[in-house]
Amino acid sequence: MTILGQRQNGVARIVKPGTGKEIGFAFTVEDGKGGQTERWMLYEDPQNELEIVPPSQDMARWKLSDWQTHVNGALRNKWNAGSIYVWAQSNVYLPGHTYDGVTWGNKIPPAASLPKPVFPPEGAAHMQLDFRTLVTRIHQDTLRGLAFTVGRLSDPSSVEYWALSPQPAAKTNASAATSIRTGSIEAKSLDKFIEVANESWTLNSRFVITGCVNYRNANGPPAVP
Repeated sequence: MTILGQRQNGVARIVKPGTGKEIGFAFTVEDGKGGQTERWMLYEDPQNELEIVPPSQDMARWKLSDWQTHVNGALRNKWNAGSIYVWAQSNVYLPGHTYDGVTWGNKIPPAASLPKPVFPPEGAAHMQLDFRTLVTRIHQDTLRGLAFTVGRLSDPSSVEYWALSPQPAAKTNASAATSIRTGSIEAKSLDKFIEVANESWTLNSRFVITGCVNYRNANGPPAVP
């Protein structure tokens, strides 16, 4: 499952492409350090095929406290044995800046030189590496970026790497839904993904590394979401 690397703050609905079936919700806030903290409540594993669409007018006004109340309230009603709750920390990296002693220029650095993913404090961040071999494509009217995942929602944690165009890849108040699909480009390693992403990398692009902690429990969502 790939989670969008940088979104507008607030609530979004998650639906299945084609059918519009509601399969979950997401809530995003700024972390105060230029990144974002995301919370995802998914009623099934989207398998890298999903659309992110605007919420209802009422949900659009939610604050974090509202989200936490409703996760164990109205949103809990559809929770089932296949549901997943995800805490995610997305950090943004820009050309022209130096991170961990490495200056980013007209190319994304190789995998060994990338900053380490940062995981939210909830849960444990022990990864079982399971590279996805097909690059994920993000569309909003046109192609907005590419993504690569290490790990699955069935793992305790996973990491996502997003190479995004200058325009934000998703806006929950935009009329166009953000569509996420598995593409046909094969990348059997993170370095291969970086090679593919560098073909469209510009000095206005953004690279996002998202550390995810994945929670599964048939009895219900976490007590403190």
